[in-house]
Amino acid sequence: MKLIVIIALLLSSCSKPEPYRASAPANTPVPAAPERVVGTTLSEETDRVAVLAGLKQLSSSNLGQDDVEVRVWFGFGLFPLECLVISRSDGRWSALHLKADSHYQPKKVSRTALRPPKSGWEACWQQLANAGVLNLPDGTDPPYPDAQGYEVQVRNGASYRRYHYISPEYSELPTAKSMLEIGDIISNEFGLERFKGRKPGASRIEAEQSLQLTAAIARFSKGLVGLRCMLIARAAAEDPSCAL
Repeated sequence: MKLIVIIALLLSSCSKPEPYRASAPANTPVPAAPERVVGTTLSEETDRVAVLAGLKQLSSSNLGQDDVEVRVWFGFGLFPLECLVISRSDGRWSALHLKADSHYQPKKVSRTALRPPKSGWEACWQQLANAGVLNLPDGTDPPYPDAQGYEVQVRNGASYRRYHYISPEYSELPTAKSMLEIGDIISNEFGLERFKGRKPGASRIEAEQSLQLTAAIARFSKGLVGLRCMLIARAAAEDPSCAL
């Protein structure tokens, strides 16, 4: 919102008054803005990163009756997506870590095969199952568009489901605490710090990201100054009354 205000102020100095346009009749129907479906939007982001990583769509994957695959995503908003992929196929466990190169239209996704969890596969899986990784209900919608959070995809044999929790640390839902617990288990067992359940207050990583965002805004503002000068020069050439 601040950036929009900055742009408006910079461009207003040379904006020309628009010609009068008659208002539309009161009975003219105004098309309603499309409703933003949060779950669908998040799923589109995770599906895009999964494709870049060379993974099949989990919703259409064919698994054996006793096989399971869980993808726990973390990021969204201004935060690049990361994913822990846990799978059991023919009784053998494996884990994969995905990380997108950007939060906005990522072009590359790194894939890293992970070591077995610290407590062993069976103990780790039991912790995740007890926390509800297979059956948590869908959670909270984002309080603002740049919030970070989780999305979980579960393929258990022939069944498939997905759910999401955005900013669960600020939610009063009991199941949001379970989502934070799942994040803590992943962080502790696989050493993936970003998945750790956030508590109110900025962590070290969030502070670093805040600094990165501030630097990006500064670069953008510098670019706006150059754009303003260019527009002023062009407007002055076309209409001397716009010259400063």
